Amino acid sequence: MHKRKLFGRKVLNETGQVSIFLGMSLLVVVTFIAFVVNVGLFVKAKINLQNAVDSAAYAGAATQARQLTNMGYLNWELRNTYKEWMLKYYVFGNIGLDSIENPDGTDSHPASCNGGNSLNMGSMNFRLRQFRGSNCQHHDAQIYDRYNVPSICIHYGSSNNICEIVSLPGLPRFNTVGLPSISEQHESFLNNIVATKSNDCSQRSAVNQGAAIMWTYGIGKADILPGVPQIASTRIGAWVEAIEIAMRMRNLEAIVNSPPETNFVCNNPATSRNGCIDIKSYTESGNPLPYYERINKAFNSAYRNLSGGNSKESGDGLDMANRFRMRELPPTPLLPETSDLNAFLIPSDSPALQKYYVDLKVVPVNYALFYTAFFSTTAKF
Repeated sequence: MHKRKLFGRKVLNETGQVSIFLGMSLLVVVTFIAFVVNVGLFVKAKINLQNAVDSAAYAGAATQARQLTNMGYLNWELRNTYKEWMLKYYVFGNIGLDSIENPDGTDSHPASCNGGNSLNMGSMNFRLRQFRGSNCQHHDAQIYDRYNVPSICIHYGSSNNICEIVSLPGLPRFNTVGLPSISEQHESFLNNIVATKSNDCSQRSAVNQGAAIMWTYGIGKADILPGVPQIASTRIGAWVEAIEIAMRMRNLEAIVNSPPETNFVCNNPATSRNGCIDIKSYTESGNPLPYYERINKAFNSAYRNLSGGNSKESGDGLDMANRFRMRELPPTPLLPETSDLNAFLIPSDSPALQKYYVDLKVVPVNYALFYTAFFSTTAKF
C-alpha cells in the first residue's frame, strides 16, 4: 500500500474566495444603504417639520403685523382729527380777524392809536383792539385784550367786523327839547336801538358758542344747532371722532393680544395620540373670527407645508400631517392698573386688560376752546 502525503503540497485551485468577499461586502453595503435611507427619512421629516413650524411662525407674525399696520393707520387718523380741529378753530374760527400787516406792509394796528406802542410782533396776533373810527376817534389805548387768546368768532351779515374789537362803543344819549311827546319818542327810539344792539350781540354770542360746540361735539348733522352758520357742520366733532377712533384702536389691540393657545390644536383629533383641540372649533360658519385669526393662520400655514398626499386630503391617514399638533408658547402678560392710561377705555372686567404682545398708552389731548361773547359792561344794559 502507498500513502499520499498532502502535507507541504501547494493548492492551485482558488475557486470560491470571491463569493465569501462579495457576501461580506454586500452585507456592509446593504447595512450602509439602510442606514443612509433611514437617516435621510429622519432628516427629511425634520426639515419638513421645521419648514412647517417656520411657516406657522411667519403666518402668525404676518397676522400681527397687519393689525399693527391698522393701528398705525388709526393713529394717523387721530393726528388728522387734531389737525382738522386746529383748522376749524384757528382758521375758520378766526377768519374775521385782520392780518397783522396790511398788503402794503404797514401795521394794521398803528402805534398812533395805541399810545405810541405798535402791536406788530412779527407773528400772528390774536389780541383784539378797541373800536376806533377815522383818525382813531373813540379809541382808548388802555382798553385792549390783555390775554391774546384765540377765540371762535364768526363774522357775517354786517359791514362792520366786530370780531376783532374788544370793546364796542356805547350809544350816545342826547338831551332833547322839553316837549313831553318828543322826549318820550326819543327815549323809546333809543331804547329800541339799545335792545336791538343787545339782541344782536346775544345772537352773535350764541352763534360763536354753537360753532365751538358743533366743531367739538357735533355728530355730522347741519341742523343740530339752528341758526349756526353751516361751516364744516357735516363733519364729525373732534371729541366724538377721537373717542371713536380710540375705541377702534382698543379693539385692534384686543385682537392682537388674544391669549395664546397653550393647548394642542390639530386638524383631526381622532388621529391624534394624546388628544387635541380641533382647529375647526375656532371658526364660526366656516369663517375664522378675528380674535382667533392668528392661531388659524399659523396652523393652516403649517399644515399646508406638511407632506401627506391623498391621505392628508382625506384626513384619515396616519402620516405626520394628520398627526401634527401645534400650540403657542405664552409670553408673560402685562396687567396694567385700571387707573393707568394703558387701561383707558378698557372695561375693568375685560380680558383685554391682559396684554401679551402690544401695550398701547393713550395720550390725552386737551381740546381747550374759547368763543367770543358780547355783553354789556354796565348794569343798565
